[in-house]
Amino acid sequence: MATAAPTADFVGLLGQSLGVFNIKYFGLIAYVYPFLLIVLCYFVFKNFKKFDFAFAQFVVGIFLFFIAFLMFQALSTSGANSGVIGGFIVSALKEVIGAIGTAVTILMIFIISLGLAFRENFIIVLRKAFVDKEPNGYEEKSRSVKEVRARQIPKIERKKPKAEEIKEEELIDAQVLNDDEPNLDSEPEFEPEPEMEPAQESRPATIGGVEILNEVAENKKLLDQIERGKVEKPKDFVLPPLKFLNDPPKRSHNINEAEIDQQISNLLDKLRKFKIDGDVVRTYTGPIVTTFEFRPAPHIKVSKILTLQDALAMALKAQTIRIQAPIPGKDVVGIEVPNQNLETIYLKEILESEVFKNASSPLTMALGKDIVGAPFVTDLKKLPHLLIAGTTGSGKSVGINAMLLSLLYRNSPQTLRLMMIDPKMLEFSIYNDIPHLLTPVITEAKKAITALSNMVAEMERRYKIMSQTRTKNIESYNEKMKSEGGEQFPYIVVIIDELADLMMTSGKDVELYIGRLAQMARASGIHLIV
Repeated sequence: MATAAPTADFVGLLGQSLGVFNIKYFGLIAYVYPFLLIVLCYFVFKNFKKFDFAFAQFVVGIFLFFIAFLMFQALSTSGANSGVIGGFIVSALKEVIGAIGTAVTILMIFIISLGLAFRENFIIVLRKAFVDKEPNGYEEKSRSVKEVRARQIPKIERKKPKAEEIKEEELIDAQVLNDDEPNLDSEPEFEPEPEMEPAQESRPATIGGVEILNEVAENKKLLDQIERGKVEKPKDFVLPPLKFLNDPPKRSHNINEAEIDQQISNLLDKLRKFKIDGDVVRTYTGPIVTTFEFRPAPHIKVSKILTLQDALAMALKAQTIRIQAPIPGKDVVGIEVPNQNLETIYLKEILESEVFKNASSPLTMALGKDIVGAPFVTDLKKLPHLLIAGTTGSGKSVGINAMLLSLLYRNSPQTLRLMMIDPKMLEFSIYNDIPHLLTPVITEAKKAITALSNMVAEMERRYKIMSQTRTKNIESYNEKMKSEGGEQFPYIVVIIDELADLMMTSGKDVELYIGRLAQMARASGIHLIV
């Protein structure tokens, strides 16, 4: 394309006309912009399939930069070389805001155009170009975190596992994606070497304004230890003996019948004052509360009894009582009154009980005793996740430790792996050396986000492998691998203490990953205790 007015013999009449047109309307920039236009067209054609908001923003930025240059040319030069288009815009602006206002407007358009084109503030671009000597440049904020991580994490060789040869893979270090789109048809198989080549340093990515460390700098140590041989699984692991736990003291199980009879009398007298007839048919004395089973007369509404909770507490001289109306499967109302002398429940009592020893599930947890004093256990697989809530000092952390120990007393590192997140930095520090840990106890919010995202990736990996082996859950998969001689998946329990503190520092990200695990992770053998 001709940009000036050379002889008609060289470019022809059409080229001469185009040259005159360009010089007249665009000025001196007409000698340069056709070549830049060709490059821009090639760039648009090459990336048209990837056209998105960021690409459109880049094109708009380049267009505004071109307009700003035309205006600057018209303001700084005069005569035919200034260009009709730029001169028209500058003349109109001078009449409205004057010469100084026009110059400021041109400068603002320059800054805005560069900000749109480079997707960052122009001042930041200049600072990074001339002050920060980082070779990696900067990460575009408009890109998703997965794209940022995919560009920074070393590629991992992928192979398609056969059903009869599938073994438990090392827990995924990070979500590995291709540059364009994820490859959903292949599974990761990690190299046996535990060491990973360090990736180049880069700026941290963000999710919802929360800075997230990439898996290359401070988190590399954490990620290297996630199922990559740093924490060895002992082959000849022996479950710990119960002698390490405190023995419960010898208790006298004599029940003060006179005191219970007095409470029954006070309870019935108070109910009769409110015209509620009935009898106490049975009592249970447990370690914490005494339960009175009250059978109301046939004409008495159960809802009427519920309204008398405070009045009954005063009659029984108790701080508070609990009314269960009715007890499921019975025709009685349960009234629970706290004992004057509370009994301490020892974990060793529960672990020595027949109900715990005879439980078939490897994820059987000791919770304590029921209202009648019988040991109470539950199966985490049936829950399948557990949320522990309560006021400060109510025993949440004590309960988590009891559940944790009951899991450790039933499982070797081959059948159970643990991931502990402890923002308080005190509660789980004593578990740092146990072989069941996937990682050392995590105490930083940023590392917790990375670990939870890796756990989501491990969940997805397990589901893909189980779909290839045509199994529906971890139990059927492990049973099939046991018959075929393959390595089985261990159960993974993620334990988070002080979730509220973690949510305050990085709520959106933690909520995202915990939500995904809570919704989908049960069949893959991953469970949450928070």
